[in-house]
Amino acid sequence: MSTPEPLTAAEALVLRDPNKARGWEALKLAISELIARRVVNVRVEKKMLRKTVVILSPNREQARPLPQGFVLKVAFDLVADACGTASETPMHQVTHEAGRRFSTDISGFKWKVVVPELESKGLLEMRREKLLGLIPTTRPRPTTKGQGRLVELDTQMRRAEQIPELARSNPSAAVALLAALGGVALMVDNLKLRRAEIAGLLNTPAGIDSASMVLPIFYCDSGMNLSDSSLDTAIDGFSAFD
Repeated sequence: MSTPEPLTAAEALVLRDPNKARGWEALKLAISELIARRVVNVRVEKKMLRKTVVILSPNREQARPLPQGFVLKVAFDLVADACGTASETPMHQVTHEAGRRFSTDISGFKWKVVVPELESKGLLEMRREKLLGLIPTTRPRPTTKGQGRLVELDTQMRRAEQIPELARSNPSAAVALLAALGGVALMVDNLKLRRAEIAGLLNTPAGIDSASMVLPIFYCDSGMNLSDSSLDTAIDGFSAFD
C-alpha cells in the first residue's frame, strides 16, 4: 500500500473544516511552514517606542528544492513578489500584497488555492445542497478518500502529543513521527508550546540520520533550530487579519 502524499498545514486545516476554515489562518500556516522549512527567513527589527517590525526574506537560491505542492509555492511567490526587487520585506507588506491578491479577508487563498488543490488530490468535492432545506448552495465536502485522510490525520495528531516525552526516551522514533507529520506539526498545540524543549532534545542526539529531517523547526542538520520566538513573532505579524 502506497504512503499518501503528506498534507501541508494549510491543507490539513481546510480539510478538517472546509466551510469554516478561514483563508488568513491557512495563509498564516503556509508561511509559517515555509519559515519552519528554512525556505523563508525571518528576523525582527526593533524600532523606536518598543515597536518591532518582522522582516521576511525568501531563500531564492535555497539549496534544497522548494517543498512540493501548489499551496506552498503560492505562499512563497506571495512573499517573493512582496519583496519586489529587494531581498527582504516587512510583514505588513506581505499582508498588503495578500489582501490585494486574495481579497481583504484573505478568503481567496482558501477558495482559489487550498480548496482546488484538495480537489485535485481527490480529498474534497463541491456538492450542491440546500441551505435550511430551501436555498440552493454549493459547499466543499470531504470525499470518501478525504474522510479516510481525516481519520489518519486525527490519529497522527493524537500521536504527536507524545513527541515531547518520546524525544527523551526514543529520539529516533520522535524524528520519524515528525517526518510523518510534516508541516501538520505546526497545528499541534503541545508541540508549539514545547518547541524549544523538543529542539534541544533532537538537535544533537547520537544515531539520528539528518536525512530523515523533514521539519527543521525541530531538527536541523546544521545544528540550528527555531528555539527562539522567531516563528511566533512572524505569526503575530498577521494580527491585521485577526
